[in-house]
Amino acid sequence: MPINDLAIRFTDDHYATKQDVAKQLGTAVVDALWGTIVQYRSTFARVLPLQAMDKQSLQIVLTPSLLEKSVAFDRKMAKAVSLFNYHQIQNQLHPHFQKLFFPILTSIGKQYGASTAERNLTYIIEEKTVDRKAELSSVNAYYQALKLIANRRQTKMDEDLMGELLMLLTNTQELTMFYREKDLTNRPRSLVARVYEAAPYPMIEPMMQALLNTIKQLTLSPIIVATIGLYYLDYVKPFEVFNDEISYLLFKNILVHSDYESVPCYINIEQMMENENYEKRMLEVQRSGDITYLLDFILPYMHASIDQLLEQLVSLQKQQLIEEKKSASVPTIRFTSPAPLPKETAPFTVSESTIGEVEANRLQQHLMETHPSIKKGEAYFYARHHTIGKYYTLAQYKKLLDCAYETARTSMEHLVKLGYYRKEKYKNKFVYTPVELKGENHE
Repeated sequence: MPINDLAIRFTDDHYATKQDVAKQLGTAVVDALWGTIVQYRSTFARVLPLQAMDKQSLQIVLTPSLLEKSVAFDRKMAKAVSLFNYHQIQNQLHPHFQKLFFPILTSIGKQYGASTAERNLTYIIEEKTVDRKAELSSVNAYYQALKLIANRRQTKMDEDLMGELLMLLTNTQELTMFYREKDLTNRPRSLVARVYEAAPYPMIEPMMQALLNTIKQLTLSPIIVATIGLYYLDYVKPFEVFNDEISYLLFKNILVHSDYESVPCYINIEQMMENENYEKRMLEVQRSGDITYLLDFILPYMHASIDQLLEQLVSLQKQQLIEEKKSASVPTIRFTSPAPLPKETAPFTVSESTIGEVEANRLQQHLMETHPSIKKGEAYFYARHHTIGKYYTLAQYKKLLDCAYETARTSMEHLVKLGYYRKEKYKNKFVYTPVELKGENHE
């Protein structure tokens, strides 16, 4: 096989180390070939604004094959979000999927010797008041941290959020220390290979600031950014305890903040705790400064995890459709022209559901699939507030979506621009009345 073909094979098919190449070819003499592989990879390399402890910049190699796998993962996440919206699962962890948390919490529990029997995990997930052994309290604390990540999906990971997570994990109301103030080890694992146990404590704060800034600035696929965050926090190990847990929570927070709602909380990155090859890949990244080794390794696991969640969501959708067929049919809604706004009659000021919730979910999904510019919150509101002749307010939007006034205003203005509402003035405020959409089918 030509050398260039081997370079592609050991990069695109499997992002191999030099040792992997030697092993697969059955020879220790691979220096020339390895040089060709490195040169091929440099074509797709992107230098990151993060440095190792020896001041060498880290990089990631974004080959077409790796980008395709990342985009495929992003598509699955987007599909899960769409199904979450269909089932009205947004910022809370849904009990229907509690079994997906069993392997996640089991991986956490094994670190503390906790009994992760299904009954114990069910008690934690259902938040039943039971006597828990001390080691189970750590598992419960991690589950509470996942809930915090899900509920705070608008909050990017910063030092404040990390502090809150650390307080949850350490079961304390106040931190006496944030970043550690002493070294976890006094020497590197290997001076030759530049492999360290953790960053020296004087370097922690600038390295963490660089990481947080990088997360904000990078415009790569969310799974790529999350993997960079996962590696670098584990590399620095900024805390006295719970560095593994915080690195997994950072991974999920980055995905949550990428408009994936609470979906990432169900992704089982925690299984890496028990994977010896994961540790080997982390060490390879340290030796080479190339985070691609980690991304290439975890992507298949992440694909398998999101596939499992999608199966559960599709199953739930089928159950809902079966129950819907058994129930009485929803009467057809006949639209009439909107009546003129009474001058002395106040508009409705309470949220109304104008059609059945199942039909509302269908309409919401229909709007998002047929109108690319419409936002999820806008579709959610319109699907439940489109009765001809009624008038709706910004306060209703703000309350239903739990958002800021400015968000409500710009969203309703966008719906007016799209032709779904007509804006009218009532006394000292504006109200919005649905416009009859000719030829529009909400089914």
